[in-house]
Amino acid sequence: MGYDNRLAAKRACAHLIELGHQRIAVVHGPLTGNDRTKARVDATRAALAAQSCEFFEEPISVEGGVAAARRALAQSGSLDAILCMSDPMAFGVLHELHRCGVSVPKDVSVVSIHNLPASEFTHPPLTTVHLPARQMGKRAAECLARWVEHDERPSAICLDTYLVQRSSATSIDSVADFDATRST
Repeated sequence: MGYDNRLAAKRACAHLIELGHQRIAVVHGPLTGNDRTKARVDATRAALAAQSCEFFEEPISVEGGVAAARRALAQSGSLDAILCMSDPMAFGVLHELHRCGVSVPKDVSVVSIHNLPASEFTHPPLTTVHLPARQMGKRAAECLARWVEHDERPSAICLDTYLVQRSSATSIDSVADFDATRST
């Protein structure tokens, strides 16, 4: 029971590519001991091979997102999008961009993966790939109940992910030619 983390990352990357983004900072959590993050980052490296990307590893938290945004703004020179491998990190990225006077999505688009309930209430509302965590829990409970009650062994199920478009990302034609070093 689960979802394809590689596919979720590919969906986020495809959206940024479709919008025309070329200079992308990728914000992710630790790779060691986290197969979900590793799958997302591996898929992102492959999907964005033609784009100019820098990867920023920090703890998976709002604070980690703030730290990654600071590093991206200081190191990336010019960027037009930030892709976050988790919504909590994206919340921190949005906060830090706002604090630095960077307009989202006018200066930089932000896309994430998870679709936590708070994602629609950020400023601006966060474009994110929906992970079916609630559905996964419900289906797992149902499978477990059938296994206990009817000795019906569960089979593997892969639930679908999908992009939730909100206003934190826009086409490159709408994004200013932003130089990240201006804001630091």
